[in-house]
Formats: sequence, structure tokens, C-alpha cells
Amino acid sequence: MTLLGVSDLTVAYGDKNAPAVLHEVSLEVQPGEILGVIGETGSGKTTLARTIVGLVPARSGRVEFNGVELSGLRNRALRDFRRRGELQLVFQDPLRALDPDVTAAESIAEPLDAAGVGVREERVERAAKALAAVGLDPSLGERVPGRLSGGQRQRVLLARALVTEPRLLICDEPVSALDAANRGHVLRLLLDLRDETGVAALVISHDLQSLSGFADRVAVLYQGRIVEHGPTRHVLDNPQHSYTQRLLAAAPRLRSLTGA
Repeated sequence: MTLLGVSDLTVAYGDKNAPAVLHEVSLEVQPGEILGVIGETGSGKTTLARTIVGLVPARSGRVEFNGVELSGLRNRALRDFRRRGELQLVFQDPLRALDPDVTAAESIAEPLDAAGVGVREERVERAAKALAAVGLDPSLGERVPGRLSGGQRQRVLLARALVTEPRLLICDEPVSALDAANRGHVLRLLLDLRDETGVAALVISHDLQSLSGFADRVAVLYQGRIVEHGPTRHVLDNPQHSYTQRLLAAAPRLRSLTGA
């Protein structure tokens, strides 16, 4: 069964006469798959992520997750789905997503509290386990975000998303604020988590180089439309749309994470 299915999704901000930000976007994510969505600033990538998780309403179209139509959920049904933590959004900016006055461990445990994991000891144990899963010493959980490096803060966001044991992560520009070394570490971490836990991921990026050798498939988003999609290597080796061709021409020499 397809894990995530987006069909003919159209989104606009404002009234019915406002121009659409997304135009009839369709894509799928299979269990255990990593799908990369590539596009320039303003192409609608973040709007797509927020619409999938229900933070932005769609003008038309459908979003289905594991056979459940999310676009039809309202009020309590939507809150109950979110609390289960099967679908998690990893926000782009850790400094804005993390409370500056709350320790990393407390931030990671918050989704468990919302999910009704009422025993404090269990929440603490699972937060420590999530930190270890993203390659951080659990002792760092006692620090507030300002006392963590940029790479550590990004891993804390991943740990907070993973603590509910989701089936799908939606990562909005997860490495855009990191240097080259930390960028590679975070992407390898996502690959390792997929291999170890089976979690699928939809990874949004403006950086085609980051997705090469990392995503199983890519979808190219241009002016709110999917203009090309397919297996990553096929799209990179044989781009059909002029925008994809321009992206490739402007990118540094593409390297896979394995050095191929």
C-alpha cells in the first residue's frame, strides 16, 4: 500500500480569487522510501509540506496517509491523528522550532506528552533513546538550544520527530543552514534511520547536490507544479524539463554520498 498519496493538490492563500501557490500537485511515497522534492525558493515546497500535515488548507485535491484521507479530517479527528505521531514534520529552522528556554530533552519529550504517554520515566527514557538514535550523547539533552551547535540542534529536531516512532518524516530543508560536513552527517543519518527503522521520508530541498545519491526518487517542483519526477539517477542522467536541465547546469559536480 502507498504510504503517502497526494492527488491533484491545489493550494492558495486568501480568497477563491487568489492565485494558486500549488497547482494540481500529485506524488506518492512508498513505505521505507526517500522521496526528494527539489525546487527554488518560492516554488511552493514549504507550502506542500505544511498542507500535507494539515497546517495549511487545500483549495482542492486529496492527501491520503496509509489509506486515511487526511484532507477530510477536521477538529478532533485531525488532532487525534496528529497525536499518534505517525506522520512528523521536521521544520526548517531549529532556532525557531525549539523553545530557547526548554532543554533539548524536554522538547523531544513534548510529542509523547501530547500522545498521552503519561509516565514521566518512560518519556525521559524514550527522549534519551531518540537522542542516541540521532548520534547525540543523551547528556546533551540537559542543554538549551543556545548551548548546542547548529548540527546538534538539527539532530534534536530529528530526535523530536522520531520519538513517536513515525512511519513518515517530512523534512523541510533539513540541511540548508549547515556547513558541508554537518550536511553530509545529517543526510547519512536519515539514510541510516531508514535502513534501521524502515521510516520513510519526504525531503524538501533547493539543493540538487544534497539529494543526489540520497533520495530514491526525486520530484522537481517549478512555479507550483511538478514538472518532472522519477528515479533519482534517471532524472539526473536524462533530465527532460528545461528547469531541471538548468538546475543541473548550475549545480557543482554531483556526488553521491557513497563517493560514486
